[in-house]
Amino acid sequence: VPKTEELTEPESSIEIGSVKYKNSGLTADIGNELAEALKQLMLNEKLYRESELKLETLAIKLGVAKHYVSQVINQYYKVNFFEYINMLRIEDAKQLLLDSDKKSMNIIEVAYIVGYNTKNTFNTAFRRITGLTPTEYRNQNKIRLN
Repeated sequence: VPKTEELTEPESSIEIGSVKYKNSGLTADIGNELAEALKQLMLNEKLYRESELKLETLAIKLGVAKHYVSQVINQYYKVNFFEYINMLRIEDAKQLLLDSDKKSMNIIEVAYIVGYNTKNTFNTAFRRITGLTPTEYRNQNKIRLN
């Protein structure tokens, strides 16, 4: 699993020689522009918070074919669409769990805000990405907040 910093900073540029995308019409320059546009869209609009977010939605917002969005996510972030969205959601959740203004917010409220429909799905994704449950994460970081 890529580090969370890689969600907003692409790991690499489009690999023109990639076997998987050898017939893609996406040039390196356009790929770089699309990666930047995707990054800005996620940072500014927080679309990952939409529980029913689809690749098509991102493609429409970016004005490109969905296979180009998929290619950029695969090549820049080295994950698939669902992993990318989960990593953005968990990064957002980590911030909310540590926000002193939100310390009264319970775990399920955080899960709903970042786009999960159930606590179980949220806990599973959170643990897979961080190695901790949301409660363990909050408790471990309380010391740093005080």
